[in-house]
Amino acid sequence: MIASREAECCALAGGDCRPLLLRLRASRPQLKRDPLSSHELSIMAEAAAHAAAIAQAIKASGTLVRLEPQDFSRILHKQDAPLVVRARGGFFRTRWYYLTSYKGLAFFALCDEPLPLPGRAEVIDARKIWAPT
Repeated sequence: MIASREAECCALAGGDCRPLLLRLRASRPQLKRDPLSSHELSIMAEAAAHAAAIAQAIKASGTLVRLEPQDFSRILHKQDAPLVVRARGGFFRTRWYYLTSYKGLAFFALCDEPLPLPGRAEVIDARKIWAPT
């Protein structure tokens, strides 16, 4: 007796009469393209790392109070010998960044013109000050 290929199937084995390799391949998810390219993944990973670094820096620095330039000057004049960190920056125009502490808080000011500082102030000229704006 000559048996056909269909006779080799068994309905109790799952009802699929295809050879084993074809059945296994069909059960795997089939993607026609990579949903995220390696370039997109690296950009996302870099952005996530950058966001985490910013969040960690904010936690480490504590509270930062942003003041208008005239209020910042008032804080400086309340101190005997204030320590002021100053940096010049900006992309399209020059801006001045100032940072000082008073009674446990850190104060920050952003100015278009240099602030007149008290003569008794100790000034540290920094290359850059970053503060959330």
